[in-house]
Amino acid sequence: MKTKLYAVALLVSLALFFAFTQPALPPTLDEVRQNILLNTCLTPNRGAEDENTVTITSIFLNEREVVKAVPQNQCEGSPAYKYYGLVIALDEEAYWNWAAFYGKRSKFSQNFKALFGVEPIQKIIPLPSEKGLDEQYGFRFFNPQALKIAFDKLYVKPTTQFQKLTYQKIYDISLKDYFRDATMLIAEVLKNKPLFERLAKEYFEKAQKETNFEGQILTQTYEQKHYANVGQSQCVYFNRILGMMLRRQTDGSLKVMLEALKTILKDYDPETYNRFKDKI
Repeated sequence: MKTKLYAVALLVSLALFFAFTQPALPPTLDEVRQNILLNTCLTPNRGAEDENTVTITSIFLNEREVVKAVPQNQCEGSPAYKYYGLVIALDEEAYWNWAAFYGKRSKFSQNFKALFGVEPIQKIIPLPSEKGLDEQYGFRFFNPQALKIAFDKLYVKPTTQFQKLTYQKIYDISLKDYFRDATMLIAEVLKNKPLFERLAKEYFEKAQKETNFEGQILTQTYEQKHYANVGQSQCVYFNRILGMMLRRQTDGSLKVMLEALKTILKDYDPETYNRFKDKI
């Protein structure tokens, strides 16, 4: 009898061991899409439900929680929250964990490759300003092909239904103003492409040489010196948009991102698309 009990105990112990040591499965496309919505367009609704309330499964820190949420206008929010939200949708443990975000060994990269079949990062160039830090730090070169594959697989048309809401309605409430302002700022930068290309080259050169390099400070300097007359945005920080453009110009992925933006605007906001299609 004791022998059987010991055998059962051993089997239970082994089962528990493997349950807690096996790597978690990557999220599905639907789970990623839902968590992008939750992290970039929606906000949990703790009050009374209304006609825009949806039920969504939040995946955060390895825990799944069903929450009620509603679309929320993203104006005046930092663009940082948008890309944090995208990363967290693929790696729920990456919340404010800089080292986990984009490194080739990160869970984000592993899940990205599992879902889309390609590495999201081409290479990481170490920077003097980050000397002594983990090798996953540095100037990241995103894979343009990978970004296009991910966009094409995740993208849905405006008429697509998400519970009782269409994606068009979610977009109109949460992102329409934000995208209009961001598009206007991008167009302002691209008015003078030779200047922008020169600044991108200078930005990368400084990043590779300076031990005290701070990208955000440099883009603020560029904003004050070269773009002081750009119209004020109600939704988006200009220097964050500029910084993103400089880095993606350097790694070659800006063209893919602008084409994705055009696709979104053409489907979700034809008025803005027609206004800026030849300017971005």
